Amino acid sequence: MSVSGTLASSIYTIAAHSPLSDPAVIRASAIDAAVPFLPWAAWPYATYVLVLPTLVLLASRLVAFERVLVAAMSTALSNAAVYLAWPTQLEMRTDAPAGTLLALIQRLDTTLCALPSGHVSLPMAIATAALLVSFDVHGHVARRWQLLSAFFLMWTIVLAASTLLTRQHYVVDAAAGAAFGMLVGIIAAARRFTSPVGAPESAHASGSQGRLDSVCGRLDSVEGGYV
Repeated sequence: MSVSGTLASSIYTIAAHSPLSDPAVIRASAIDAAVPFLPWAAWPYATYVLVLPTLVLLASRLVAFERVLVAAMSTALSNAAVYLAWPTQLEMRTDAPAGTLLALIQRLDTTLCALPSGHVSLPMAIATAALLVSFDVHGHVARRWQLLSAFFLMWTIVLAASTLLTRQHYVVDAAAGAAFGMLVGIIAAARRFTSPVGAPESAHASGSQGRLDSVCGRLDSVEGGYV
């Protein structure tokens, strides 16, 4: 996973700053024009960097955690690959007021890597994978995964709204991000869990704890950021 995280971050950096070809320009729609510009929405937008750490914190001891983590990492890597193979760029971006968090984000970020929105695809992939694994386990473990799926779905909605309100993305980017995350989440997590269905959570706790430290150590390499 550390390799995939480093690779995804490296690919994203290239795509965001030195695209391999002329980017396709994503133009604003009438819906985008109707969306208000709210610089304070940069605060929920910035919570994207907490998505993977939160998954580890809340789910690392649960049965089938690896499937959901693989879905998340696969989404990050696939997103970066799309940005590199098919560069895209926003037609324009409204300048944030000086001294705001959004102004800082705009200085660090570019208008490239527009579609699909990584801010939307990552939590959507986690929500999708969590729902799928809930069908392969029983009892309180299934309920925990269902709750986590609902939690990450709500986070997806918040992040999608924030990308539009900050003009970091257009509606088509957010919609594509949701579809992309759902697709990768289904593909990455669709295989049935190979351990006995409904196996006690404690049977996997020691192994999950052993993985927790290494997973946490990998998150910094993934959080290079996806717009």
